[in-house]
Amino acid sequence: FVYFLYSLIISLIFCWTKEEINKNIPHECINTIVVLLYKKCP
Repeated sequence: FVYFLYSLIISLIFCWTKEEINKNIPHECINTIVVLLYKKCP
């Protein structure tokens, strides 16, 4: 669980940086992360 949380944070940071570079809209990216979270957790 700790490893999953750690990887989730890294993904969030990476996605946030990517969004900042592209459109400067991290909100949509966070929504995507949340969706992935729901998919991974049964």
